[in-house]
Amino acid sequence: MDGNDMYMSGMKGRGIVPLHLYQDALWNIGPRTEVPYEKEQRQLFITDQEKINENIEQACAQASDNINTLNLNEEANLVPIPNELPDHPESMDEILNTIFFYLCQRKAKTFELPLLASHFYTIMQDCVPGLTLDLKLSSYKKFSKFLQHQQEINNLISIDEIKPGVLAITSFNLTNNEQLDRFRTPLWLKNYLTKASDVAAAAAAASVTESEFSNTKYTFPVITELWKTNSRVNELLGCSSSTHYLRADEVRQAVRSYVIRNNLNSDKQVKLDSILIRLFKTKDELTMLIGWNELNNAVFDAMSPCTELSFVHLEQPIRINGHIQPIELECIDRNRKRQTFIRYLDTYQINLNELCKRIRQGASVSAVINDTDETKRTGRVVMAQGNQNSFITRLLKDDYGVPSKYIKEI
Repeated sequence: MDGNDMYMSGMKGRGIVPLHLYQDALWNIGPRTEVPYEKEQRQLFITDQEKINENIEQACAQASDNINTLNLNEEANLVPIPNELPDHPESMDEILNTIFFYLCQRKAKTFELPLLASHFYTIMQDCVPGLTLDLKLSSYKKFSKFLQHQQEINNLISIDEIKPGVLAITSFNLTNNEQLDRFRTPLWLKNYLTKASDVAAAAAAASVTESEFSNTKYTFPVITELWKTNSRVNELLGCSSSTHYLRADEVRQAVRSYVIRNNLNSDKQVKLDSILIRLFKTKDELTMLIGWNELNNAVFDAMSPCTELSFVHLEQPIRINGHIQPIELECIDRNRKRQTFIRYLDTYQINLNELCKRIRQGASVSAVINDTDETKRTGRVVMAQGNQNSFITRLLKDDYGVPSKYIKEI
């Protein structure tokens, strides 16, 4: 603007003081550098045909040189494609929230409520194999605080204390939740889930027989108490030098046949001979008469007891030394909390994972498989929260067909 306009505008705005102009005297004294825009525009409108042909020849020569130097067999020129999965986020809070939102969005409708907090934490751990959930590395420190955050801040769940010290999820608030609607499964979680599904498919293909057995209904085995022969009773029972397994009625019948065959029966008593006297350390062969019960007891004392279990899914029965132990149920108070321990389940080949699942669903308590110091003696132990003796006893009788004589409450 001119001076009058500038005065009328109240001297508002920004003023420019030109130092020199393009192609002025100062420009002629210097290196006479062209403005970049002007140079580009000038190159776009080249009209000299010789310069155009020269540029074309240079471009063709450069392209020919590039083709000659190209080596198709050179492996170093290949760009490697990374096969490794991207690392999961460093923040444990992000991992916990992502898995929680994923379960709420995909599987919350299939959960049976109320759902124990401990059971839900196990579901979160099993959701992504290969990821370790460590609450101590998060800002929550405890799973109860994490659930309270999801209830109060995100309004996704409702939690309640169904028993003293037992926290459970009572409902999922999945409708009209803005955060849940915006959630999209991140790429790192998709990669982990894909890898886990491949591993699970391979494991399932390798253990088809085991999976078929686990899906079939459990049938309680046929239990037979047997007695193992030895050198002290082989001749009496008519057995060879090798070991034989006989039932109690077969042992009594063999003893009776031996007494009658050798005319040792005398007025409801039995005379001792050189073979029978081996069973007694203080008896005299010439003067002693014994009763039938005493003789049978002496024969059984000289033999070793064992137990035979015949399962429907096994062709050959299983023999174990000694008398079979019943399933033990013991309620113990530990750290002001009552827990129920179930022992000797492996002897009867009961699926412990399936049993824990039924205890969780039926009693709404936590149930896990616990490896203790007594595992070698009793097999794996199932530990349930609270006093669940009556419920587990009814479960074993009704669903697994275990007779009462093989269940013992301590």
